[in-house]
Amino acid sequence: MSDETERHREDTRSPALHFEMVRRKPAASLAGIVTDICGYREIWPGHFRMVEYASLTVPLVISFAGAFAIGLGRSPGDSDRYASFAAGLYAGPVMIESFGAACCVKVNFTPLGARQFFGLPMSELRDRMVGLDDAMGF
Repeated sequence: MSDETERHREDTRSPALHFEMVRRKPAASLAGIVTDICGYREIWPGHFRMVEYASLTVPLVISFAGAFAIGLGRSPGDSDRYASFAAGLYAGPVMIESFGAACCVKVNFTPLGARQFFGLPMSELRDRMVGLDDAMGF
């Protein structure tokens, strides 16, 4: 394993430890644009809840399996399901639920990198989740 890759695998015998994650620093050519790239896969069935706190990154999540339920500053509702999406900067906590079938890649952009990649002013993404089709202008 290189110094640029961080691996985390939880023991599947406990439902509280349910995922596998690999985080990698981006290539030097992406400095100032991408902070890190992360692969995530749930390896235990169940319903899981986590809270992510405000950061200065703009994530792009590309899903290969089940959707996440995501609520900005609140518990997610039935209409808050996102598989592949981008999320703008948000100053509060983000509540995330998954259902044991998540498998995705997440690219964390700097605000400048997100502006360049999406071709949108960050005010278009601030305080909201946007489906991948909408974020990419399809």
